[in-house]
Amino acid sequence: MSYDIQNNIIATSQKLLEKRLVARTWGNLSQRIDGGTFYCTPSGRNYTDLVPEEMIKVRLDGSYDGDLKPTTERSLHALIYSERPDAQFIIHTHQPYASAMSLGNKPYPLPADLAQKIGSDSLPIANYGLPGQKKLHNAIMEVLRNTGAHAILMKAHGMIVFGRSADEALQLALDVEEFCRAEFAKRTSLVPDETLVPKMWKRNDSGIPAEAAHIFAKRDDVEVIYADEDPVALNFKDKLVPYLDDFAQLVGLRMTDTPFANAVFGAGTVYYLGKDASDAEAVRMVVHKNALAATMARSFAAKPIAFFDRILMNAVYRLKYSKLKDKKSA
Repeated sequence: MSYDIQNNIIATSQKLLEKRLVARTWGNLSQRIDGGTFYCTPSGRNYTDLVPEEMIKVRLDGSYDGDLKPTTERSLHALIYSERPDAQFIIHTHQPYASAMSLGNKPYPLPADLAQKIGSDSLPIANYGLPGQKKLHNAIMEVLRNTGAHAILMKAHGMIVFGRSADEALQLALDVEEFCRAEFAKRTSLVPDETLVPKMWKRNDSGIPAEAAHIFAKRDDVEVIYADEDPVALNFKDKLVPYLDDFAQLVGLRMTDTPFANAVFGAGTVYYLGKDASDAEAVRMVVHKNALAATMARSFAAKPIAFFDRILMNAVYRLKYSKLKDKKSA
């Protein structure tokens, strides 16, 4: 049996991680097999651990083979493949600047070269819906049918792109990220520091600073703490609430100076908490991304994610996806 398609999906997922377009288990990828089937990534699995046998064959009606559960967005992939015969590879990302700009209230006019790649004069935004739900999928398909765009921002969530190949879809995701970075810069004088290198402490280290030691004392589930001085996050040091889905899932309902969430504001420092270094780094990425989104929310007068939706997503993540990740890592 040939694993060419499966290996291509895995190789592309590694490039997404390298380019920081996804973190942990977020996002999903698929590649068309033929007119009626495609392979996609499994649900809740860390990209670094994927093997070809875990890629799941899915039919356009959403049914699939095997016991391993495919991504919760498989129905969206199926809808796009059904609607667009030219779609051969689909990537759903949670990339930082595209996610932040998804809070906008109207499409973004595009320069001619990017408009040609996307197949639309503007970068559209699909209305919000909870991950994996019909409301989200219907919103994206409505935008796709109305605009024909190969890249669509998903409000308060991320982006979905498709192309004739994995390389084309990946490049489009990168091009949109650069465009969104420029759009972000137009709307704020705040300059993100992308060169920050976090400090790290493990629970049993000596010489742990007082603030980090206090967090370890209050949170016996935390084994690793990262810390940095992210100026974007510190701009919200009184309270940072979820403007993006993955912040609600991984960090919590709100972030303050108390260690109840998985990120904490200190005195000029931001602390990121995890069971291991991978967890802490993922929290760090998500906090930064949500702070970018919160910055744009001020520009667009956008509201944070509804409180009930925060509770629901956080609970589902803790009870389901986090356990899948931990089980695979064990």
